Amino acid sequence: MKKLMIVFVFSVLVFTNCQQASETTENGTNSEPKPAEDLKTTLSKLENGAYEAWKKKDGKFFEGFLHDGFVGNGPNGPTPKEVTVKAMGDNPCEVKSFKIMDEAATEIGDSAALLTTKFEADYTCKGEDGKEFAGPSPSYAASLYVKSGDSWQAIYHQTVPASDAKGETPPAGDGEAKKEEESEPDEMTKTLGDLDKKFWEAWAKKDGTVFEEGLGSNFSEIGPNGVLDKAGAIKAATEHPCEITSSSFSGSKAVKVNDNLYMYMTKGAMEGTCGDDPLPKGMNATTIFAKEGADWKPVFHTATPIA
Repeated sequence: MKKLMIVFVFSVLVFTNCQQASETTENGTNSEPKPAEDLKTTLSKLENGAYEAWKKKDGKFFEGFLHDGFVGNGPNGPTPKEVTVKAMGDNPCEVKSFKIMDEAATEIGDSAALLTTKFEADYTCKGEDGKEFAGPSPSYAASLYVKSGDSWQAIYHQTVPASDAKGETPPAGDGEAKKEEESEPDEMTKTLGDLDKKFWEAWAKKDGTVFEEGLGSNFSEIGPNGVLDKAGAIKAATEHPCEITSSSFSGSKAVKVNDNLYMYMTKGAMEGTCGDDPLPKGMNATTIFAKEGADWKPVFHTATPIA
């Protein structure tokens, strides 16, 4: 079980340290921001409070900080609130120093906003064998916040190690986590799954037209090389060195944020080559879809490699 908790610390909620926001209460519920405070400042303060709670192994904080519908994503796939809260309290890591930077906030729907960050940290964790190892740093992260009444709460979080990250990422859990059987997908999962698959296929074919026409106007993504806007994402999708021969998807699920915003999570696996680098054995991906007129369009995407 220890391996599972370590993975949660790395990729479900890798919250490092900064001063806890004065607007944050002990149980993680956050008060309405001051009128003069911009969105980036507000969400950065909330995120910083969570980083401090991670450092202190304060699982109780996350009971209020996380929305009841929270789902994190990482090497072990989608992770609900109750599992994340326990993982934050039980995490086997010790933080020595840290730095959060490059915060950017974007409204992506009614009472919903995305915060992206880059962070560096000097921290060690204990593996299953009791040996200590350095955690990966730097990394890029994304958090989706929703406004519940007068408070902002996190409903999603995911991290991706930077291309120049040092340290170790433990492998995904090996069956210790509770496994759910594949079930017939609901209609929204089918709808978004069909759309999502078109983008994966277009990426494999380096077909920029699908991305130009299909992505939302304020689309962004995070990956090993940082945060990309729509133009940067299209460039990356059409100029990558990979040659894909086949792909498959499993464990897909659409998670409702509100009537006009959904998170679509899936595990993707591809066969092929990628220049001199091997393809990961799989990726746990998240795409956030927003309703634009009559169409569902991606406004954010990321994928965490499965070690």
